[in-house]
Amino acid sequence: MNKVSLLVIILAASFLPLTFADTILLKNGHVITAGEVGTLKKGDVLIVDNKIAQVAKNITIPKGAEVIDLTGKIVTPGFINAETLLGITEISGGANASETSSNDKDFTAAYNVADIINPYSTAVPIARRGGVSSAIVAPRSSKESHYAGLGAWYSTHDSNQPQWVVSGKVLYWDMKAVSSGRGATLPRLRAELADAIAFSKDEDNANVSSYKAKRWSLFDLQALAPAMQGKIPLAFRVNRASDITAILKIIADTNIRAVIVGGAEAWMVADSIAKAGVPVLLNPTDNLPKNFDVLHAINENASILHKAGVPIIIGGATSAHDSGKIRYFAGRAVANGLPKDIAINAITSTPARVFNLTNVGTITKGMRADIAIWDGDPLEPLTQITTLYINGKSQSLVTRQDLLEQRYINAATNYFSNTAEKEQQ
Repeated sequence: MNKVSLLVIILAASFLPLTFADTILLKNGHVITAGEVGTLKKGDVLIVDNKIAQVAKNITIPKGAEVIDLTGKIVTPGFINAETLLGITEISGGANASETSSNDKDFTAAYNVADIINPYSTAVPIARRGGVSSAIVAPRSSKESHYAGLGAWYSTHDSNQPQWVVSGKVLYWDMKAVSSGRGATLPRLRAELADAIAFSKDEDNANVSSYKAKRWSLFDLQALAPAMQGKIPLAFRVNRASDITAILKIIADTNIRAVIVGGAEAWMVADSIAKAGVPVLLNPTDNLPKNFDVLHAINENASILHKAGVPIIIGGATSAHDSGKIRYFAGRAVANGLPKDIAINAITSTPARVFNLTNVGTITKGMRADIAIWDGDPLEPLTQITTLYINGKSQSLVTRQDLLEQRYINAATNYFSNTAEKEQQ
């Protein structure tokens, strides 16, 4: 190439845009940002290169932008289901359809669901239909250990796109995983945490026999170390008020960032939880004494905890196929006294903050464009989602159930049509 040709190319390039941005302007929607901007009764959201570039009452239409009028629609961040089996189970029971827990005693705390999430699960589109753009996929404990393993952050976008699975966002401990009784379980927890804390200060020590609380594997101690250092939360699945109090005492002088999961009786010790600064991930439908750990479960658990100053995350709908129902659970909490904005935060910004999901959870400049658009109040059961953006891309909302419905409607239509023709003949 001669110098003249090269100069022509350089000059031509100087008149081109520096980037070829995908630009979408969502205009005139009722925008619930779950962030600092609050709620705009009539507002606009600008998406550029898959990120939120601006949120305001009125944004001038950029040149070349796709403009979508959302008059009468409600806009929210994509919802986060912070406690689900999505992608690691299809149905309960056999057929190798469930990979929720470890059967290897050397890999309990180290059991990592990030390795096994199935993005092609039939439950994933159902979650999207419920506005769920991402989830914390949480393992369950086995009979071998009260450590369930490491949860992963999973984005629910179409499975033909590159997958986003971020490993090791939270470690789980289950109060009901052992049968030795509380009088042994809680002292054992204290001893095991002491071992794990000691290991976290000397991770180069591969001699696990020097830690005596149990027969440790190196893999489990390595998995526990980030939680002991406060780098990731340690989620305690516990319901009874007295157990919550005991756990708060055990972790009081550590760097552990605890999260109470379940917490059916948490309202009874709300002040202690608030003082400890521990979030509670609760199921608003846990309102009946179904066992002796939840004798004092009530509908107002979420609202009482909120009034005490406890950060609330709405959980429930842990079944993979129910993952998209998280908005109904938030609506249930609102019906029992939790302010609506706090309920929306409990399935968006609060889990994002607690589990360090740094670029989702709010409609804020610079965040990933995970946005749901609704034809009414998203916490009302009859409301339908119209569009779900994940990373600025519109997602398919067609589920396997939709395909089956259409299949059998077509079959029935053909059958009756053929029958009518035969009768006419």
